[in-house]
Amino acid sequence: MGISFRNGDDESTTEIFVDDSFIGTVIHDVWANKWNLKPAFKYNSYVSHEALNIKYDSSYHAGKALAKFYEDTFYSYDEALEDTQEIDIRELWNSFKP
Repeated sequence: MGISFRNGDDESTTEIFVDDSFIGTVIHDVWANKWNLKPAFKYNSYVSHEALNIKYDSSYHAGKALAKFYEDTFYSYDEALEDTQEIDIRELWNSFKP
């Protein structure tokens, strides 16, 4: 997983890319001098996501946290697909022939 950082139009945002796919931005709160995550992908909002509530000290740490959040969000889907196996039911249907 390759993570890249690109500064936004101003110094208060940094765009985060994983494998050349845009996953979101990290935003600098000037008053608190902390960074917040703003994902650009869909995730289950009914599940508690601690990474979104944490304030980070740098855009680098916030970007790494956003990339990990992205990876963790889609890891369960990828894992489920790997465990499935193709079922060939042609033999089952052939057994019903007279």
